[in-house]
Amino acid sequence: MFGVSRKKKSSKQSQLLSFADDDEDEPPTEERKRKRKDKKKSTMLSFDPDDDADEINDVGKKRKKRDKKKKSGMGYGGMMLHDDDDVQFDHEEARDAISSYDTVALEKLRMEQKRRKETDVPKDNVRVEQKEQQQQQRILDSSDKEEEYISLSGNKSNSDPVVLTGDDAFAYAQDDEPVEFDHGLEQPQPSTTKPSPMDIDDTKLNEAPNEDMEEDNRQWEDNMARRAGVLPPPSSFDSTKKETRLSPLASLAQIRSSLQPTISNLQNISLDLETAIHRHESNLSSTRDDLTKHQSTLEGHGDALEYYQLLRAELADWMGALRQVKGMVDSVHDARCNWESNVTLTRYQRGYEWSEDVRDVLRRKGLVDQVIGDVDDAPIEDVGVDEFGRDLSSMATMARTKRWEVRRRNFANAGSTGERMLTLQETMKCLHSDNTSAGEVADWKQRGQALKEAITIITSIVSDDYLSVSNLCNLFFQWQDKYPEDYKSCYAEMTLVSMVSVLAELEMFQRWGGLVDAEVLDNIHEPGIQLNDVADFKWLQDLKQAAKNRSIEATDSSKLMNGVLEKCTESYLLRYMSVDSVVSEANDKHGLYDPISASETKWLCKAIHSLLAEYTSINADLAKSLLTKVATSLLSLLKYNVAKRATLIVNTNELVMQNDGYEMRNSNKFDGETIDSISYAIYSQANELSMLATNVLTHWCPMINSSLELDSTTASIIDFVLMEVISLRILPVIHAFQSICETCRGEEKQSFHDLQQSIVSTLFSAVRNAGLLEKEEWKLSTDPLRSAAQTIGLDVDDKLK
Repeated sequence: MFGVSRKKKSSKQSQLLSFADDDEDEPPTEERKRKRKDKKKSTMLSFDPDDDADEINDVGKKRKKRDKKKKSGMGYGGMMLHDDDDVQFDHEEARDAISSYDTVALEKLRMEQKRRKETDVPKDNVRVEQKEQQQQQRILDSSDKEEEYISLSGNKSNSDPVVLTGDDAFAYAQDDEPVEFDHGLEQPQPSTTKPSPMDIDDTKLNEAPNEDMEEDNRQWEDNMARRAGVLPPPSSFDSTKKETRLSPLASLAQIRSSLQPTISNLQNISLDLETAIHRHESNLSSTRDDLTKHQSTLEGHGDALEYYQLLRAELADWMGALRQVKGMVDSVHDARCNWESNVTLTRYQRGYEWSEDVRDVLRRKGLVDQVIGDVDDAPIEDVGVDEFGRDLSSMATMARTKRWEVRRRNFANAGSTGERMLTLQETMKCLHSDNTSAGEVADWKQRGQALKEAITIITSIVSDDYLSVSNLCNLFFQWQDKYPEDYKSCYAEMTLVSMVSVLAELEMFQRWGGLVDAEVLDNIHEPGIQLNDVADFKWLQDLKQAAKNRSIEATDSSKLMNGVLEKCTESYLLRYMSVDSVVSEANDKHGLYDPISASETKWLCKAIHSLLAEYTSINADLAKSLLTKVATSLLSLLKYNVAKRATLIVNTNELVMQNDGYEMRNSNKFDGETIDSISYAIYSQANELSMLATNVLTHWCPMINSSLELDSTTASIIDFVLMEVISLRILPVIHAFQSICETCRGEEKQSFHDLQQSIVSTLFSAVRNAGLLEKEEWKLSTDPLRSAAQTIGLDVDDKLK
């Protein structure tokens, strides 16, 4: 009994049940069976697993009480038995407790299962509340009709005391413990004291605790009833709550509070819709803009298609015309290169043969005192014969003699002496460029004139519309204005440079000709000096005007002009100073600059100076870059040209000058070849080297120093001329010439002295005009020339003034 882990039921109920069973007026047997059956059913519907045990215990207690019924006296605890009224009261109370889960309880359970769970949200209106109250009232009325209900708290106040015995007294002693109500009914409030069951007053039973405890008890009871599947009865708190709900102000506030989440949700939805509408409008606007853009792009592509079709046709015509012009210009250019190479290399070869013949003759005569240069002294050929028995030395001598005879005739033709032989002084003044026959000169002139006529024919074949740089530039500049991105991505500027270069090269051949033209075609009037400046070229003027009309940026137009000038004019001028074409025949042959020629030097310096002026107007760095290239090429060419021919110093101890010739001091006379060789050695080679130094100091150095301000390359050129050419080669030759002149008498001595003085005076004037005599860094290099000038009788101080 004491091992059951559950809450004890009230001892009052057990006591009432026991008294009900001991009633003398027991109903019939069928009635008792029916009540037991109803009690068992209600117990089964209570969902309490301990109800069966309670029923068994109750049955046992009733049996014990029936056995003790006939006994009299006091029971355990000294309590008296109830009278009939008390037994009737307890019997009604017990029956009420037993019948809690009869038909009415089942009906409540069924209605609870059908009814929706009540929410915290208040009803919409009062009618719904009233309808619900009416429905619950009908259910309560039906339950009152179906079961007989006798109130536990009757009007009877004079209740006899009841004496509890045995288990009832023990159960009553534990009345303070919390009672578990599994059937969903309200739990009676415990009292502070333990009065007898008969003294419990209705006011004490119905006394309400504080609100917090009542609310907790109510919630616990409701939860227990809902777990059992029974609708809990309405309490005073629910009635108060319902009364509160029926208040209009409270109902309005509850409705407002219940509607607030819905209102907030609707506001959020409204905001989302506004945002979505705005986003949709933005997307629609962007879509319209894209559509408009695509339409305009499509229209632009259509216009571009038409424009590019026309442009392709025009460019095809231009490319066809310029390709034809390019082919003809290249043919003329190749012919000019071959012609200039033939002229220049012939002169170089004749000068080299002349130097070798003179050295061979003087060595055979034993008159060579010193050979200055990189050329090694070649041994004299041994006497021998070939397979035909011919003397090889005699054949070499015959070939050298033949060249000497041809050379004398060429010198005579160059001097316009006719059949008359040249005098000694006339022979000494001859240069290697004069060693050409009349037939060769005539052939060169004829080829040069043919090249000029070929250039004229080209301009007559092609239409003037396709020879205009202005038309070509307008075509490309219009393309650049309309579609600059396509213009840049197609590398149109490079194409324009290539196309303009064809017309620029054609005009350059018309106006400038070539380097050899000044020496061969018109040797007297020197037309090379009258060269047109680069700025006067028509293609350059048309290009500037077209860029100005189209408002092309200065950088773009300058880049275009620079590209044409660099590709066409600069490369054309620099290849005249190239050394590779002389060293290797595998390279393209073209005319080479001869630094001894005064006309070629003037022509080339004039052309480069005009190109430098145009570069300076575009960009000063371009001018400096061109001068650096010119100085480097010039120095290489001078070194190659000077080292190619050795300088011979004659032994003058055994030589005397007699009767317009030379002879030994022992009165042995020399033949004509030996006399010419001595004249070359004591004057002609010095005269050529003097012309070379004069051309460099007079024409090249002032132009280079104006921009480079005496950099390392310019200093190397000046040092090479002063030391390698003047001091090392020219002055020793002049000294030998002076020694021979002292053996002369009369007018011949004065004439030879004048030749010697002219060379030194020309060199001294060139060094002074270059400003080298006043500079301390060049004082040591110019002292030998200053001493030589004083030796021959020049007034150095007057020259300096």
